[in-house]
Amino acid sequence: MGDTRPATREAAGRGTADGKRGAVVAALMLSMALAALDSTIVSTAVPQIVGDLGGFSVFSWLFSGYLLAVTVTLPVYGKLSDTFGRKPVLVAARSSSCSARCCARSPGTWAR
Repeated sequence: MGDTRPATREAAGRGTADGKRGAVVAALMLSMALAALDSTIVSTAVPQIVGDLGGFSVFSWLFSGYLLAVTVTLPVYGKLSDTFGRKPVLVAARSSSCSARCCARSPGTWAR
């Protein structure tokens, strides 16, 4: 059989860029941290949400709705990022999150 090793040292390192690898790893770590933060926020908010909805009997509906929303949005964001690119979709999601946060903090939002 043939030798599968590259002939020169330059050929071995041609496909990788060390600077980009660090940025990709940092982006992946940030994405995982945001996913962990999301689950932490949801688990903290669940008792209040269940209390507002009328008791622990609706917990299964709350959990099922959350999992359904996550399950549906992940492939949608994946397809959007394949179509438009990763960076524009990430910027759009971040700006949407920031605008939603600003709306939630506006005066009179939580007044009853």
